[in-house]
Amino acid sequence: MATVLYYLHVGCVMATSLGFIVRWMLSLKSSSLLQRPLLRLLPHVIDTVLLLSGLGMLWIYGLNPITTPWLLAKLLALLGYILFGYVALKLRFSFVLRLVSGVLALGLLAYIVAVARTAQVIPWLVV
Repeated sequence: MATVLYYLHVGCVMATSLGFIVRWMLSLKSSSLLQRPLLRLLPHVIDTVLLLSGLGMLWIYGLNPITTPWLLAKLLALLGYILFGYVALKLRFSFVLRLVSGVLALGLLAYIVAVARTAQVIPWLVV
């Protein structure tokens, strides 16, 4: 079961990452496509499955974010990703702010993936 959850989680990470990039590019172009029902609903479905699969793995492996530093770092980075991603996708913010926020969100996303792969708070120091 843990293997299924892992691959479901990784698949959702890839889907949500690609979805964010597509929606961010559309946001930078101020495209009306962002109002399409599929582009409004699908990210929530993917992110819900992503969250549930992550929680399932926490339960199966008995991990606690409070006592597992790399997991806490990952969750804090996730909050930053959500904040910057929100700003990057909202047309009411300026182009420059959406551009910078999108870059920061992608940087945090890369950090989250690196932390998940290495189980280290500072993943670039792992040999």
